[in-house]
Amino acid sequence: MRFLCDGHRQQLLNNELQVAAIWNEWMQQGSALFEQQQWGKAFRYLGCSYEAAEWLVIEKKLIGSDTELNHIDRFMIAGHHLAECCSKGGREDLELHFLLSVHYRLIELVKGDHPGFWPISGNLINSINAIKRHSHNYGGFDGYQDCLDETDSCLKKLRRCLN
Repeated sequence: MRFLCDGHRQQLLNNELQVAAIWNEWMQQGSALFEQQQWGKAFRYLGCSYEAAEWLVIEKKLIGSDTELNHIDRFMIAGHHLAECCSKGGREDLELHFLLSVHYRLIELVKGDHPGFWPISGNLINSINAIKRHSHNYGGFDGYQDCLDETDSCLKKLRRCLN
């Protein structure tokens, strides 16, 4: 799902520092609208944050500095806030979509053998826990057990890499 228009995508998604800065602004605006229960407006800002963070993770293949949020954390925060916004707006189907999108992006990173991504086991655990909560609240979905099994396999791989 795309949130940025072509003009913003072209303008922003070429500069890592600019994307990280605008991510902060959009998250603040989206969070403020979320607190005001303006789900539709919050969805747009959080969605732009999500798309920007996804670009950082996919294109930059960097975790970011130790003094600020890393790109993977930005991606998870934006994706999970976006999913929660969908749930609050009565769209549990979109909530699951974004939870799974975040989760499978993390799994791709684990499978991609990028050494800089090994610290993401905590992100993967938090992500599967969010999916478990969703399934507990709204019922399972096709592929739920496969998702659990694949996550377990990835976590084992991460543990082996740390030893």
